[in-house]
Amino acid sequence: MSRKRLGAARCRTALVAGALLLAACLELAALDVVAGPSSTRALSPQVYQRLSEVQELMGQGEYAAAEQRLNRLLPELAPRGYEKAVGLQMLALTQGARQRYRQAAQSLAASVALEVLPEDAQQQARYDLAQLYLAADMPAQAVPVIETWFQQAEQPAAAAYFLLGTAYVQSKQYRKAISPLQRAIETAQSPDESWFQTLLATHYELADYQSCAKVLESMVRLFPERDYWQQLAGVYLLLHRDERALTVLELAHRQQRLQREQDLLQLAQLYLAQDIPFKAAQLLDTAMQSGAVAASADNLELLAGAWAQARERSKAIAAYQRALRAGAKAQLGLYLAELYIEDEHWEQAAATVETLLKRGGLSDPGDAWLLLGIARYESSAFDAARSAFNEAARYKDASAAARQWLEHLRQQL
Repeated sequence: MSRKRLGAARCRTALVAGALLLAACLELAALDVVAGPSSTRALSPQVYQRLSEVQELMGQGEYAAAEQRLNRLLPELAPRGYEKAVGLQMLALTQGARQRYRQAAQSLAASVALEVLPEDAQQQARYDLAQLYLAADMPAQAVPVIETWFQQAEQPAAAAYFLLGTAYVQSKQYRKAISPLQRAIETAQSPDESWFQTLLATHYELADYQSCAKVLESMVRLFPERDYWQQLAGVYLLLHRDERALTVLELAHRQQRLQREQDLLQLAQLYLAQDIPFKAAQLLDTAMQSGAVAASADNLELLAGAWAQARERSKAIAAYQRALRAGAKAQLGLYLAELYIEDEHWEQAAATVETLLKRGGLSDPGDAWLLLGIARYESSAFDAARSAFNEAARYKDASAAARQWLEHLRQQL
């Protein structure tokens, strides 16, 4: 799953789990309305008795049996009466408890539409209905319901703002989602991690990486044990703030937060991009010794290049040799030969190039013959040097340099 979708997906999972808690909310509401014939909106003794029996079944977890009884009772009730509204609420409870959220939403919506419940109960039913719509993957229906709830609410809790924001997210109204999501986080004493994830996902959807960075900066402070360090570094890279990305990953590494190979490799590459090759090499060398980074051909090539940039030739040579033994491309051997030549190790340079030419697979054979000629010339093997330069002259990219060497040989000998 992409990082853009992760926050929204976790939000949806949380809402589905929250819909299970709706059972407890609706049960309490049912206890209030099934209070006996003395209630302002009274249930008849017969209906009260039958609903009490249904409630007893629900208390025993017998939701299927409870639903069957309600389905027999509901057609007998007045179409637009209070008893009908209560029965529909209880039906929604049984359906929600069985994770049939779409049917539960339809039942509760029918109860709300009757508009016969006390205002407090009606308001709570709207809130519960919005949750059910989201759990049933019906965000278009959830949005107007929760917006109506907000019009009637005096002091909305942080969770309500999150519910509104989530409804906008799931209906892809991302810009509308930002304000309630931010308000939810600001209002809550201890905002849930998923709230930040949802806000982050919303900014990702809008490709607003500046805002992504701000959210992630809060997340790494609040949830330092998570992998938000890497996400923050990635956002900084998208914003071309490579130094900030390096700082974030370096801090995470110091705190031993970077454990995955890909994160350690990214840190090493950032060191190289910022012209800090020695730290890159040290990091890779240590990580390979511990096994955190595999000693593969590609990783060894990265290590060798880091040592070479840090002017640690002996260590670079050893790393290039290991990379070749690990199956690196033949072209890598030319870098090794160049290091030997820079250190005036002519025989090692010549032997390396000859091995590469026999092995084959070079993308620039002319360069290999040219290096071999130089190594042979410096070790005074002039005939072998001339032969190598003649071979190099056959290749377009190496031809000019090879002919200069041949002319140099002709003048000297």
